[in-house]
Amino acid sequence: MIAVVVEVSKHDDAGSIGISCPRCGCADLRVYYTRRKANGVIMRSRECRHCGRRIVTKERMIGQ
Repeated sequence: MIAVVVEVSKHDDAGSIGISCPRCGCADLRVYYTRRKANGVIMRSRECRHCGRRIVTKERMIGQ
């Protein structure tokens, strides 16, 4: 089984599930850029469809 862990560069509430915009709280984020790094990390730049705020997420694969 493969799972994806997403670490958001801007810290949201500790109890929240999923990714939401730190400015307006909207969960509708559009991926506009994806970059793979050599160590297996995937960097994605996302943009909130409501307010336009951009955030960067780091994703890494865990398990096999």
